[in-house]
Amino acid sequence: MHVFIAVFCVIGAFAIRNDMNDVYVMAAFGVVGFVFSRLSLPVTPLAFGLILGPILEENLRRSLMISRGSWSIFLERPISAALIAVCAVLVALPLLAAIRTRLRQRADA
Repeated sequence: MHVFIAVFCVIGAFAIRNDMNDVYVMAAFGVVGFVFSRLSLPVTPLAFGLILGPILEENLRRSLMISRGSWSIFLERPISAALIAVCAVLVALPLLAAIRTRLRQRADA
């Protein structure tokens, strides 16, 4: 059954642009997904990144063209500034938790 899935993935990756490089990229990310599953890491963020990455890149480029290359466009509007702040907090929380855990381990030792 897994062989059929792999064959359909290769055919689908090649059929999009008739380019073997797409098949190589698909295989590389397949290996990354396999490593993620072996390490018990979630594979969903990888899939979201592959799907949403080109859309994000296109719209980032469009925004920077509108603002003539100024990154301040992302902080001028309250909604985008709030979303950036929320993202920064969500990235910082696990880092702070890891630092706190290491400090506790050093204090206990």
